[in-house]
Amino acid sequence: RDYWLATDERDGRPPRIGAVTEQSDDWLSAIANGYGIALAPESSRRFYSRPGVVYRPVSGVSPSTVGVAWTRAGDDDPVVRDFVRCCVECARR
Repeated sequence: RDYWLATDERDGRPPRIGAVTEQSDDWLSAIANGYGIALAPESSRRFYSRPGVVYRPVSGVSPSTVGVAWTRAGDDDPVVRDFVRCCVECARR
């Protein structure tokens, strides 16, 4: 949670929390209804476009880190292997 609140970049200023949600639709509704702003992955603009919600690039925030995990049984699954290969290729860009 600290990453999404940008606590390391706030110079000790605590964030003010306007709403707490667990679902994407609730999070976007809270923003559209004026309860606050939020940091979101760049892909959110494409996948979560909603009336009343505007996405803007933000600078000065550390990049996020994403991990991929799968069960040992997935080692032989061509779909899993292809997905992991795509992730590795994207990470190298």
